[in-house]
Amino acid sequence: MVVILFLFYFIFRSPIYAVTEADSISAQIEIYATKLTVLRKQKNSLSKELDIINTTYSQTELKIKQTELSIKILTQEIDILNQDIAKLDNSINQTTLYLLERIKQSYRLSKKMPPYAFIFSHTFNDYLNQHKYISIVQLNNRQNIEKDETMQQIKKNKKQELSNKQEQLTVLEKKLSVQRIDLISQKKIKNKLLSDTKNEESRYQALLAQAQAELYAIEQILVGNGEEVEVGNVAKGDKIATVIQGQSCSSGGTHIHFMVKNNNTTQNPFSYLKNGISYQDFSVGDPFNPSGSWDWPIKEKIDFNQGYGKTWSVAHTWVGKIYQFHNGIDITSESDQKVYSSISGKLFRGKFNTKSCVLKYVRVQDSANSSLSTLSLHVNYF
Repeated sequence: MVVILFLFYFIFRSPIYAVTEADSISAQIEIYATKLTVLRKQKNSLSKELDIINTTYSQTELKIKQTELSIKILTQEIDILNQDIAKLDNSINQTTLYLLERIKQSYRLSKKMPPYAFIFSHTFNDYLNQHKYISIVQLNNRQNIEKDETMQQIKKNKKQELSNKQEQLTVLEKKLSVQRIDLISQKKIKNKLLSDTKNEESRYQALLAQAQAELYAIEQILVGNGEEVEVGNVAKGDKIATVIQGQSCSSGGTHIHFMVKNNNTTQNPFSYLKNGISYQDFSVGDPFNPSGSWDWPIKEKIDFNQGYGKTWSVAHTWVGKIYQFHNGIDITSESDQKVYSSISGKLFRGKFNTKSCVLKYVRVQDSANSSLSTLSLHVNYF
């Protein structure tokens, strides 16, 4: 019975936790998820966007708390498993020493009592008593061997459980790190929205309309519907335009939208621009991985505002309501507002008339590959 209780302790021992806090957090996260679903179906407005951001922020805070609680519980379980394994090691060592001693004793007794020992016994009862004692010792040895084997298996299971929980802990710690970064990003999202809109509904709607107009204009320019005038041949490094300072048509501030197109399809500019340039990242983490041989269209040090493709702004800010893929890169020079040709080729000055303004750009057609062109938008020609 003692052996059974001893093994029962190690097999079924586990921490008991109050689940009230975890359940409460999960329930509140679901409430926020339902609220976000309702908000996203409502009419687009600045107040709704701020409500979505604030709700998402609160939800992320709860998810962080949930993950921290899971880590706390898992850490406690790992501590208990380590204690159990240490106790099992100690018990196994003691059982092994005890078993060795009992085996030696049993061997000595068997040597003293060979199969024909009853011949030399004073009485037959003496022989039976000695034989019974040896049988009890041997039975006890077998039970101890079985106990040792059982504890060895329990220890193996505990060590596997420990390994699994340590892997779970690593996953949770990485998850917590991502959640904390996400929380910081959400705060930046709100700050950017308030900065862009000055917390004014009219300005927010104007920004949406402006982004929509720019998207349409760029799509038309890419398929050749811009009004273009051929200027002549330019060499790599020649000045071809200047960046418009401040706001301009479909632009909220100073920058060029630099694109590379092959026929009518945009390419990732980083596949063509060379590495090693000095820059400052204002994109909140968009990939900046130039790997080509072209010179940059502006001088360093460069302010990198938005990357190519599925950018942070597309995924997290109001611009994602207008487009899901950024077809160029947005960059600004900190020292020089001139725009230079990244390649040698034929220069075109172009424009596209939107409903409210004229979007100006320059295009250089590659002399080595006529299907390849660079485009720089939000510029003046001089």
